[in-house]
Amino acid sequence: MKKKLTGVVLLLMSIAFAGFSIAAEPYVIGFQTDNTSPYHVNTAPMAEGFSLYMQTLNESGGINGHPVKVIYEDDKSSPPRAGSIATKLILEDKVLAICGLSFSHAQLPVYELAKKYGVPVVVPFSSPVATFAPIENSLQEIFTPGPIMHPKYHFHGYAAALVASKLFPKGRTVASMSYTTPGGRTLSTWGARCSEKFGNKVVLHEDIPPGTVDVSTWVLKMTKANPDILLAFWASEVMKPFWSGAEKMGWTNTILCNSSVNTGEFLKAVESLIKPRDNIYMYSDVAMPSPFADTPLPAYDKMHKAMEKYGHKYELGGWHARGWIVAGIIEEALARTKWPCNRSDLLKALEKTDFDTKGLTGGRYRFSPTDHIGNNYLLCYRWDPVKKKMITVLDWQAINPAEVSKQYSD
Repeated sequence: MKKKLTGVVLLLMSIAFAGFSIAAEPYVIGFQTDNTSPYHVNTAPMAEGFSLYMQTLNESGGINGHPVKVIYEDDKSSPPRAGSIATKLILEDKVLAICGLSFSHAQLPVYELAKKYGVPVVVPFSSPVATFAPIENSLQEIFTPGPIMHPKYHFHGYAAALVASKLFPKGRTVASMSYTTPGGRTLSTWGARCSEKFGNKVVLHEDIPPGTVDVSTWVLKMTKANPDILLAFWASEVMKPFWSGAEKMGWTNTILCNSSVNTGEFLKAVESLIKPRDNIYMYSDVAMPSPFADTPLPAYDKMHKAMEKYGHKYELGGWHARGWIVAGIIEEALARTKWPCNRSDLLKALEKTDFDTKGLTGGRYRFSPTDHIGNNYLLCYRWDPVKKKMITVLDWQAINPAEVSKQYSD
């Protein structure tokens, strides 16, 4: 029986602190995400990636002679629970920052508390209220080295339409489908809107409640619409039954999904199909690890070694990379401060971020006092049923959120 992530983390923490003097006070960071709800396979690996990085860092001596103590919490993608956990981390545990988070609707109470108490929050993807300059800048505490889910710019929705326009001729019919969460609705809306602006025709725009077990109603709607391309913005619990259900009804056209899905769950969905398919595409804000993808990266080699040393629960994938990147940004910012560090010091240090992801993304993450996001990056893979891996079909594209917002938001 597999151990829970929290148990693994506690063991890793005990190992990590073994080499430090008792007198060496730690930097204290909070990490909360969804580790046990039906959607946890898409976010729990992010916590694992963050943990693997921090264990490696602590064993090498920490930062300025001080270890990083991480307090891990499971918010189950529940807004009340997320708010309660953030309150504990801020007021009782006195964390310098909160990292991670889960589904978009559970991020909102954390952001409100961060603003109230001046606590930096570093997340791999941000919810609709994580506003950014120069569009808006009311939440100065939020830093997002990854996709944005904002009504004025939604990375995944725009990215899907952009990829489709680059890989296929204009005039295709498109279905845009996501979750009924705030971020999900914004995502599918952006996917539909931008598809039209790129010269394609949207024949279906539908969203599905997260955790839905029986997706047959939506499968029927989609197959009746018979789009050339399905923009599928779901995680694994919807993706696998939807794909196989559509195939059973005779629909085998192009699927374009995003990398929010866990790598192992994506493979299970592909394997559930009866007919081998070479028209399943995945675009991503982070590079995928080999052998799942066709390009090996030293950064993933480091994660593999950390997994062998400290243990792991999940198969290595893009979510590990997102947690790894957030951990690296935290390390870089803490190293820029003096001991003892406070929240204000860390926030100012984060605004000077210039982080090299070592090939995990298409470029460096740079923040400033007026920009807590920087560029987004994307590339796209196609599933090769013969090689049984993802083949790169569109190399890294840099996207500036502010520029896209000016052109494509209503």
